[in-house]
Amino acid sequence: MGEGERQRSFPPAHDVLPGGLLPGGRFADWRPRAPGYVVCDVDGTLVGAAPRATEAVESAVRDCVDAGLAVGLATGRMPGACGALAAQLGLTGPHVLHNGAVVRHRGEQVQSWPLEPGSAAALAALCARRGLYAEFFVDAGYWATDRRVAARFHWEVSGQEPHGLIADLDLDRTVVDKATVLLFGDDDEAAVLAEVGDLGLVGGIARMPGRPAVAVNVTRAEIDKGSALAVAAGAAGCELDQVVAVGDGDNDLPMLAVAGTAIAMGQASPAVREAAHLIAPELAADGVAHALHAAAAWARGRDEAGLGGPARG
Repeated sequence: MGEGERQRSFPPAHDVLPGGLLPGGRFADWRPRAPGYVVCDVDGTLVGAAPRATEAVESAVRDCVDAGLAVGLATGRMPGACGALAAQLGLTGPHVLHNGAVVRHRGEQVQSWPLEPGSAAALAALCARRGLYAEFFVDAGYWATDRRVAARFHWEVSGQEPHGLIADLDLDRTVVDKATVLLFGDDDEAAVLAEVGDLGLVGGIARMPGRPAVAVNVTRAEIDKGSALAVAAGAAGCELDQVVAVGDGDNDLPMLAVAGTAIAMGQASPAVREAAHLIAPELAADGVAHALHAAAAWARGRDEAGLGGPARG
């Protein structure tokens, strides 16, 4: 290893973690390089029920950009549902969208992995049999199973209403990037996930703070935020061990598993906190801002930041 590489790698010991970060379940395995790319989940990480990020998060993103880091989103949302937040924060990506089915950078699509032919029709049949509400994302918009009132909050999150109903589409011939099934109080989450799996698809659970439903992001079997992150990191000019990933939900687990520095939000489930190297404060305490400031300090270098690497117990 050359001198430059030693300077960009964290040293083996330090007493204090920065910015209120705490050790996570995989802290002892943390062997990062100084970061080049930070990627953040949206709902429950960058924002809560409000559509805009707080001033503290805005400031933390600017800190990362000023430190030379690429900053992107990793979300189940479609591109159009991220535009206002990306504009507010000045983010150009790379972005992992549709729960990993699409990667975009600087407004251009890098790669996509749509549902296999026939899978969307099979999922629609499952939704009809169980009486589930779902959205099927096509190009710049989406089509819905029905127009139930309970789903209107999700139309607001998306920034637009459905183009129409899937009954009007030929799903066997339509390219569907991803589908989202919304589960309300009486819907059996475990049973739905099992049936989605039986179709050869993956259902990534995303719990939305302050919202009346759980979102199941349905993608191809091999596609999730983790698989897409490898492509996004390449677009950012980084390797995975140079990525700082921040998330709070079950659908963030594949992303946290492959990132060099995996940070869970404080309100995340025990399983998500156990899968992370570090834990940030909760959403209500602008936990992601703490993580972003730490990433910026690491990128600037330990001497300037007054930081070493991860503590070792």
